[in-house]
Amino acid sequence: MEITETAKKVLEKRYYLPNELKWEDVCYRCSNFFGKDKKEKEKFYDLMFNGYFLPNSPALMNAGTNINSFSACFVLPIKDNIESIYKFYMDAAKISKSGGGVGANYSKIRAKNSTVNSTNGVASGPLSFAEVQDKSTDIIKQGGRRRGANMMVLNCDHADIFEFIDYKNDKTKLNNFNLSVNCSDKFMSKINQEGKEKQIWDKICEHAWSCGEPGVLFGDTAERYNNVSHLGKLESTNPLAN
Repeated sequence: MEITETAKKVLEKRYYLPNELKWEDVCYRCSNFFGKDKKEKEKFYDLMFNGYFLPNSPALMNAGTNINSFSACFVLPIKDNIESIYKFYMDAAKISKSGGGVGANYSKIRAKNSTVNSTNGVASGPLSFAEVQDKSTDIIKQGGRRRGANMMVLNCDHADIFEFIDYKNDKTKLNNFNLSVNCSDKFMSKINQEGKEKQIWDKICEHAWSCGEPGVLFGDTAERYNNVSHLGKLESTNPLAN
């Protein structure tokens, strides 16, 4: 496989370890790590070297190192309490460090200005917590080798949905995020009628035209085709599935 000058620069910046100088070195490291025996290692090497098969970025980066994470796509849960939110930050930080992307549905977090009974205060809303994750991703920079990626999904019936749709009008906000509205069947059945649903849908379409975000997740449709429903409901996608 011919390695272009552009590809060489990307390999040097992201994938070569300190002792690696060429594409063959990456192929050798990965094939020896993932192959079970000599025959499989040779086959793995040939497929990679000739461009017939390429592992994902975390596999290329982490094979043969002390970072044992080789998946690129993760979805994490977030509940409406500080323990769950900060566990999410910790788990997301580990994933970003290893080169993976993180998706989550923030809809369980109560709306902005809602009452917080435990402190007699008011909630800051899901977008404020996404801002914290955005800053964390900036700091970690996915192990220093590529930009971090997050997905924030918010259900169409969440009280903060209009603010969510408008959020990226400010180009300085959530630059490490993709955004998607989770649109239910019930919601979609009402988008041609006057009411909140139509207002939300029109605003989504307007922003899709002006800046490409937010996207949409047809959650009920996804759930109908969920072949691992015994593991739980599909609430979000990873950043690469927007």
